[in-house]
Amino acid sequence: MLWLPPGSRRVSHRAERIRCRQEDATASGTSSLVAFRSPVKHPVIAIAHAFSRRNAGDGLLLDLTLERIRRAGISLARCRLIALDPESFQEEAGRLESVRHSPGEPWGRLSRRLIPAGGNVLGAVASLPHPPRLAFSATPRALTDVGAIVGIGGGYLKADRWRASMGLALNHLPSLLLAARLDVPSVYLPQTVGPLRGPVGNLTRRLVSRVDHVFVRDPESATEVQTGHVSLAPDLAVLHLADSWPTPPPMLSRSRQARPVIAPRPLPRPAPYEQRLHTLAQLLDDPLYAVQSRGLEGRSDEAFISRLDARSSGALSTLLQHHTGGVVVSVRLHGALQALLAGRPAIHLSYDRKGTAAFRALGLDRFVHDAWTFAPGTVQEQVRHLQAHPAEQHRTISQRIPDLQRLSREVQRRIDEVLAPVL
Repeated sequence: MLWLPPGSRRVSHRAERIRCRQEDATASGTSSLVAFRSPVKHPVIAIAHAFSRRNAGDGLLLDLTLERIRRAGISLARCRLIALDPESFQEEAGRLESVRHSPGEPWGRLSRRLIPAGGNVLGAVASLPHPPRLAFSATPRALTDVGAIVGIGGGYLKADRWRASMGLALNHLPSLLLAARLDVPSVYLPQTVGPLRGPVGNLTRRLVSRVDHVFVRDPESATEVQTGHVSLAPDLAVLHLADSWPTPPPMLSRSRQARPVIAPRPLPRPAPYEQRLHTLAQLLDDPLYAVQSRGLEGRSDEAFISRLDARSSGALSTLLQHHTGGVVVSVRLHGALQALLAGRPAIHLSYDRKGTAAFRALGLDRFVHDAWTFAPGTVQEQVRHLQAHPAEQHRTISQRIPDLQRLSREVQRRIDEVLAPVL
């Protein structure tokens, strides 16, 4: 069984709305639609909160989301992608119903793309404490004719500092407003939620409570959501690793000679983090540097690598595909998980609790470190150890596979259940 917070119940907000509508209809003597059934024979399934294919981790999460929808018996030709950077998903345009723009600015800068999103947020705030209403934006036009909403997995529901709160409000609240407002089935795939603080956090918590089912990646997220229709499940990439097990075997023959790979990313409060990366690079003696995200300069791994006075060796996916390099030390969680999927030993320098939760699920707790406080000497020792014993992580993960595969089936069962009315 999937984990639920103590005292919680599996009751969807949509089911509660239906129950209230039934009671109103009984009191007035009129009929009521007891359960949702789309008036369209094959309604569109909206996939909300996609970011950009320029970020390899976000691209992987979209691929795994589409696979889950396909396994639910729904053709991808019925899926509509709502993305902050739709231009990066041109490959999907030919196989999905459409790719639409979500109001917001994907690269953290001021632009006119923020105006429609701001209108939505103002409309929601103005309507409190009543059910959220919508102002003007591309999102209502992209979502109001759909039969179900699937929220892509990730860590975008966060409002702790002002910058994160603004990013959540302008880039993600418009889609969350629709999922909360529309009387259609909705499910959000494994999330890291919170901290949710201040007005934006409070509004987000209220809107999430109206989604039919929410999967979260750690117990702290379940506490933040504070709703009865939440389940604990690992990141989709962890479940995919379990479903595709055994992965390619470790590179036993050339592990000692292969240069380790560092896949860094820019982070806030950079001074202690960058200093430790410099020290780690010196200890590892000429590592390769790999790129996971090619956004604008503030979010570009390539620009960050240049700032470290190093040179990029290319995309991490390309290095893995061509069997270049050895042990991977990745700051992005999905970089570490992609390495494991390729049969490569991996160490994760985590900047968020999602990383700790994912590596704990795999039994690799000791190979995850805080990105700001990690000891370079300890990480170097682990790299050398994995170079000498590349099958160790493979054996450890193997012991967790049965439980992870069971969880994966439970997640799919719940997705099937939520999307059943629109088959």
